[in-house]
Amino acid sequence: MAQLSKLSLAEVIDEGAPVGTLAYVETLLDALEDGVISDDEATALQDLVEMFELAETDVMSAHTALVLALSHRALDDGHVSRNERAELDAIASTLRLPATLVPDLIKKADAARAARLSAKLRALPNDWAHGEPLRVGDKVVFTGFVERDRERSRLEQRSQQLGVRVLGTVSGLTAMLVTDGSFAGGKLQRANELGTRIVDPETYSVLLKHLQPAAAVSSMTKRGVPTQMNADAAGKTTTEADTASPGEIRAWGIANGYAVGVRGRLSAELRVAYMRAMASQIAAL
Repeated sequence: MAQLSKLSLAEVIDEGAPVGTLAYVETLLDALEDGVISDDEATALQDLVEMFELAETDVMSAHTALVLALSHRALDDGHVSRNERAELDAIASTLRLPATLVPDLIKKADAARAARLSAKLRALPNDWAHGEPLRVGDKVVFTGFVERDRERSRLEQRSQQLGVRVLGTVSGLTAMLVTDGSFAGGKLQRANELGTRIVDPETYSVLLKHLQPAAAVSSMTKRGVPTQMNADAAGKTTTEADTASPGEIRAWGIANGYAVGVRGRLSAELRVAYMRAMASQIAAL
């Protein structure tokens, strides 16, 4: 249950939750904190379904994404305790998800661990020159490979076999974009906007051969958050920051590459970043 407080909305969205379900997901996490959804909490959730006109498929997608995000946090470090599995099963059952969801994820994680052992992955050499290594559980996106479909498929398949997550869209939580430079589309543009690491297939192959254990996941990834702003900008944006709802600020943060926590007070860094963005918009008018 401690993982609930560490989860970010960006993680849930990466797992397939529709953006329109963010308020629903926040409320759902609060309801799950004690392991039981009360009648009042169920009513509040239903009110949000009606308010945002969420279809049943939207709600189920949000439920599935939430359990997937929690499961991957537990699975990526390679140690799933009996209690963790029981809690994940209980949450999946509470959300009326298939009973096979968590066991299937655990089977995949076990298969990935076995693949890593058999692959005899290499430790980082002393003369390692490729920066931050690729880690178990990292999220990567592929683009390009216009005339190299077979190579792309091989790299994607091998990545998944070893426990690297291959996704279709770039977000603030994407570890790297792999491209051969043959196509400059929306994924590359988004990666450049977010400052996502971009590597060529040859470098990625080296990173994959030196795959490292999963790193601890922080509740918020700081990506160029401004620590200071001038008084004039602060004065112009005080109203915007004070009147904006937490949901609006969280949505802005996710859209701009921040791994925003789903609950609790918004961090000072995120508020400052939001205020600065509002100041820039005002200055542009």
